[in-house]
Amino acid sequence: MASTITITLDAQGNAKIGDLPPGVFYSRFATPPDATIRDVISINAADTYTIVVDAPSISSAAASPPVTVLGSTPVQASFFLDVSVLPVAQGFGMAICQTGPASGYSLGVVVNPASLSLPIVIDPDGISVDPADVPVGVHVDPAQQKLAVWAGGGYTFSFALPAGTNLRFESVEIDPPSPMLTSSIGADKLMAWIYNDNLDVHSGFSADVKFHCSPGVLGNALPEVILDPTIINNPINQGGGNDPATVPEHREPRAELVGALVH
Repeated sequence: MASTITITLDAQGNAKIGDLPPGVFYSRFATPPDATIRDVISINAADTYTIVVDAPSISSAAASPPVTVLGSTPVQASFFLDVSVLPVAQGFGMAICQTGPASGYSLGVVVNPASLSLPIVIDPDGISVDPADVPVGVHVDPAQQKLAVWAGGGYTFSFALPAGTNLRFESVEIDPPSPMLTSSIGADKLMAWIYNDNLDVHSGFSADVKFHCSPGVLGNALPEVILDPTIINNPINQGGGNDPATVPEHREPRAELVGALVH
């Protein structure tokens, strides 16, 4: 039997998210295709799901894969999502309801694989990424050296020192320690990984991630290199039914900072 996700719209179009199944999280952020800030459900557990939208008036319903339309009435639209097996690559679709002549509601739906990876090059000039590698739910701003994580999921950020550098990763320090952030360093010391286990309801947290580096065989003295990308773990399950006592229903996105230093 499919798990049900219920969303109730009031006359003004405000959404109330019902209790969410295990492994499913609610957030609100800018999504494709138009960078509109919308409600987003991120699914990280294998199951089949029915999404039900109740509203005072619904004139039509539409969806984009992997979401499909089951049907609609003047007061309810229902959608279906088959995640009986987690995908190899992330999927993103939408459930859309027309609620008036010039108004509507669109819900983003992220379907995550067991883990997501984002390769990042880190050097004295900052960070760089290939936009095609960035998952939905992660926003990267190289100019500000920031990675903003909005959606629930298991994320691996792969930091690589650039080719030809004489620096080597020696250790990673997370201060204060967070159970959501762990790290490892590759045998060649040119790669370091930050694992972001963003699979618990939370209101955001801040921690510095410091990459300690030393010169490789080409260097004679420890160079003073300071890089400052920022990983932002934003609140997830905002307004969802799993934590109603602590999470306001219609809160706009806000940033919680996790700094990263390389020296």
